[in-house]
Amino acid sequence: MALAPFFDKAALAAAAVLQGFDRERFAAALDTQPIVVAFDDMAARSTEGRTTLTLAVNLAARLYPTLALVAHGTDAEALLPELVAIACAVNPHIALTAGGAATCDSAEPDAVVLVVGETAARAFGFADTATTVYIGSRGWEARVSTSRPVGSGTTTLPFGAAAAACLGAANLFRHVFRAQLSNAGLDDALAFSTLSLKTRLGSEVAGHEILDADARVTLADVDLGEVVLVGAGAVGQGALWTLARLPGIRGTLHVVDGEAIDASNPQRYVLATSADEDTKKVALAVELMRTAPDPVAPGASDGSVVRRVPPTERATFTVVPHDVRWGQFLAARPTPWRLARVLVALDSARDRVAVQAALPQWIANAWTQPGDLGLSRHTGFSQTACLACLYMPTSASAANEDVLVAEAVGLAGQHMLVRHLLATGAPVEDDVIAQMAAGLGVSVEPLRAFRGRPLRAFYSEAVCGGVVLRLQSEQRRLDAQQELEGVGPTTGQPRDRAAMVPMAFQSVLAGVLLGAATVAEAAGIPAPEAGQKAVLNLLRPVTARLLVPVARHGSGKCLCQDVDYQAAFDAQWNLQPAAAPAPRTGASADASVLVADAVPVSASSDAPGDAAAETIRNDLDAVAR
Repeated sequence: MALAPFFDKAALAAAAVLQGFDRERFAAALDTQPIVVAFDDMAARSTEGRTTLTLAVNLAARLYPTLALVAHGTDAEALLPELVAIACAVNPHIALTAGGAATCDSAEPDAVVLVVGETAARAFGFADTATTVYIGSRGWEARVSTSRPVGSGTTTLPFGAAAAACLGAANLFRHVFRAQLSNAGLDDALAFSTLSLKTRLGSEVAGHEILDADARVTLADVDLGEVVLVGAGAVGQGALWTLARLPGIRGTLHVVDGEAIDASNPQRYVLATSADEDTKKVALAVELMRTAPDPVAPGASDGSVVRRVPPTERATFTVVPHDVRWGQFLAARPTPWRLARVLVALDSARDRVAVQAALPQWIANAWTQPGDLGLSRHTGFSQTACLACLYMPTSASAANEDVLVAEAVGLAGQHMLVRHLLATGAPVEDDVIAQMAAGLGVSVEPLRAFRGRPLRAFYSEAVCGGVVLRLQSEQRRLDAQQELEGVGPTTGQPRDRAAMVPMAFQSVLAGVLLGAATVAEAAGIPAPEAGQKAVLNLLRPVTARLLVPVARHGSGKCLCQDVDYQAAFDAQWNLQPAAAPAPRTGASADASVLVADAVPVSASSDAPGDAAAETIRNDLDAVAR
């Protein structure tokens, strides 16, 4: 099989959403399913069309080991070397065919075909039995149809075009694995606005008026100002991928992330390949804005090709990398922290609350989970639900990180041991590895590779990286064979502990929406009403209504309901006269003192401000450790 090096992570993501998941059957389904991306001259000549194609190939190569690229026309054929280079950089083992429609064997009866452009599938020579999904865009709007081409627009906006690629990838996945998904139909006719988050369904979208037709599409004079992106993982990279494709856009983008690429991350990181292992995530953001060769040389397969933006299509904003965590980033800035725009692409509720506690003026927050993805905007701190409102615990029994990690690594009931290992970074020794193997129901030998490394590395690489899932699958086969032979299992019944790993198309679309919200806000384009969030489930056809109301937290104990936080926000943004705290500068300042200065606490010991400040101090103490 030509499976990608990070297949274990892809299997882990699929295990969270597919009913009756079996790793070997999943791999076989991918290996035997013909996937085709077809396009014409119209798509190749259009900036929007090239954006859709580039991302569609990037996403397809991260999951499917067999891929065909079929070009219709001379301009389309000239684009093939770049698309081939992207696919091969993502998966060096991929079984790839590429050529013109006249010379390429594209008539496989069970193929699933994505078509970009204005040419019907029959002109490419596809069999009538092939499943065809047409994808395209018009500025902010993505379009999908199963019956006719939808074309690509003439703007330089990347948002609708990138969203179309994600929707196309979602339709591929739903069709290939339709027997293991509920309500897994195709988007027969869909228009989706990345701006207003409206949809149009059930009619032929190609001939209809554009959603948000009066919205501005020329953005070359827009200044983002100073923007902070917190998190350069899967969602953050989706935002970066699109923001970089806005010619003329200027400003300063601070990218905050203290982690490096690990071997499993390329499963859904659109800026990364396996060759980027151990590269700092913020370094990829910097490289994205550098000048790259144009065009890509035939036969090129360097990993940097996935970060290539043609100079004529590239934004002009400056990326400032910060290879630190959020608390360390704040500690190095003067107070009060005047963060005008913050983009949140983080993994945990606790980290999101810490971002809100710094009192940014405007926040856009994107998230994914196995079932859905979403976007929320937060402004008017004391008037509408703040970011923390969405992530306040719903009960006193909500599990903390120690319990969650203990469950995931097979140490259920030993959360105090796990807490110690996480807090100190102490190496995991043989006795703990033996306990984890027993708890996970796998052989101990493969886990010995993690001896002497921190528990967090085991969790990230073995659990979230899909290694444990593979070992459990192998152990099930061994146990089944032993049962047939009359020999009892040697390790006990394996227990599934799937981590929360989204599919690539989910993460990237969340990032696309994050980027679109940022640019729209900077350009003064009206956004959906406050007090709403958008929620999309890409494991079924997109629904008519995506926006749902969000109320302030009912406990009355959120940050935005604390009078001291409200006063600090008003003073920080000059909404009413108030005395500002004395500024502290320099990395030598104690981070917890900075939090105390910039985030006041209530006098009452059990007040929400006090609890929130203590949470942030704990986060910053962990950073220091």
